[in-house]
Amino acid sequence: MKLWKKPRLAAALCAVVVLVCAAAPAVFLSVVDAASLGHSQAVADPYTAPTPTADDYYLLRQLSARQLTQSKYTFQPGDTGRERKPLIYYNNQANDLTDMTNGWDYVDTVNTALQSLADAGAISQAWADYAANWYSTEETTLTTYDERQYSLTVPYYSVDSLGLVTFKRFAVQNGVPTTLMTLKMDSRTGQVYSFWLSTPADSAAAHDPESLPKEAALRAFADQAGLTSLGDWTRREDLTYPRAIYSLNGQALVAAASGTYTVNDYFTYSGATSDRWYVSIELSLCAEANLPLRMQDDTTNLEKEANPDA
Repeated sequence: MKLWKKPRLAAALCAVVVLVCAAAPAVFLSVVDAASLGHSQAVADPYTAPTPTADDYYLLRQLSARQLTQSKYTFQPGDTGRERKPLIYYNNQANDLTDMTNGWDYVDTVNTALQSLADAGAISQAWADYAANWYSTEETTLTTYDERQYSLTVPYYSVDSLGLVTFKRFAVQNGVPTTLMTLKMDSRTGQVYSFWLSTPADSAAAHDPESLPKEAALRAFADQAGLTSLGDWTRREDLTYPRAIYSLNGQALVAAASGTYTVNDYFTYSGATSDRWYVSIELSLCAEANLPLRMQDDTTNLEKEANPDA
């Protein structure tokens, strides 16, 4: 039979073929579904969440950039090794009172940062109050050997090229000028990455074993820095720091330390000295291979405690 002589029949047959072809996938899928329903199978790694790294956090990127700009150098033609220029110009932070800037208009900034640390549980309220009590010391003005005067009722600050700022409070205690507090933070976010506090060695805090920040305080310090979601903060007892937690994901270390030291009066050259005690808590970047491990026989820098929450 010649279909071209019967166009209507040909059209009808074409339509049937098209319908059969269109229905074939649906029929196939329905058969597969019927066979698989009620027969669950395990799927390897159905979902893998992205693992956070230091690059995901602004503050850690800042600390990383500071490390790079301080350590990487490029050689110029004719360089003899004496003049090496950094790849990125980096203006370091000044740490001496005579090189820092009077921060009278940043008193509230420092007070707020200290109180935020206390509210978060990273430092005690007593420490925050002690550091922010600007009129608690013996003298309110320091006169240096060259007759320059500095107010001791305000913070002093310096900022590096990355916007990381160091605030310091200077004071005269036991007749000797000294650094009473250091606070380091990112100027854009206000996130603190270092806190350091000093008292006379005969103070109550210096003889209180509870003065050293515990693990909860270290975790709170990481939280206020916006690093909670790194997700793998682990207590480390094998480091030279008496208390520390470490994140392998971020290669970030939060460590606390305390101890005694002697300060010399280099502001007035009086020859006087003062015994001091300090406590510190700091966030830093460190690859696991570079962590400061204690010696096997070193038990002086690590407190053996039975309390797992210590």
